[in-house]
Amino acid sequence: MIANKILTIEDFALFQERMQDMGLFEFIDRQIIPVQGTEPVDAEMVAYVLSPDFDQNTLDLSFPMPTQQHDRIVSNLHFYLRLLARGLNYFIYSQATDIFVDSTGKIYKPDIVLVQKDAEHRENHRILNPLVLFEVLSKSTQAKDQSEKLEAYQSIPTLQVYVLIAQDEPKVMVYQRLSENTWQLQNLKKLEDRFTLQSIELSLSLQEIYEEVDF
Repeated sequence: MIANKILTIEDFALFQERMQDMGLFEFIDRQIIPVQGTEPVDAEMVAYVLSPDFDQNTLDLSFPMPTQQHDRIVSNLHFYLRLLARGLNYFIYSQATDIFVDSTGKIYKPDIVLVQKDAEHRENHRILNPLVLFEVLSKSTQAKDQSEKLEAYQSIPTLQVYVLIAQDEPKVMVYQRLSENTWQLQNLKKLEDRFTLQSIELSLSLQEIYEEVDF
């Protein structure tokens, strides 16, 4: 019975394909979890979505959604990173890009992904070698972003920077890789503060990140 089976990455890919207009999801410990939530999608619902009988028109679901603050911050990040990286050798993706963590077999969806153009490595649409990852914190997911995801992302050999951004106050935490197993944390709390993504030499200010965001 599908409801009791151990889910595979292939199951997750099919689930995402069939639910593409109804939310964003991550694959953690063989369970499918909404990006803005912490509880797995009900096993019976997953079984139905994966079954030959699936009909999207029969679903009446509600998954946690990002706040307006969250969306404004992600929009600002994408805009300024694109502006700064124009003409450089980087792709910038936002919100719907999967990151595969080989050490754990988990699949996450960071808010912003930066990867080198001529070295981008994908496996079935999942990026394997990100350079920089951004997560905008929410009340429901901030514990996961600052612990589980921090540990998982730091295990990715290519990752150089992991940036966590609060949405209810000016607060940015920047983890930068100094060596294989050594990371440096920078805490920023003033809008005039600025940080540089050292490995790619791009600089952002909190004023840019929080443009038109009200606290």
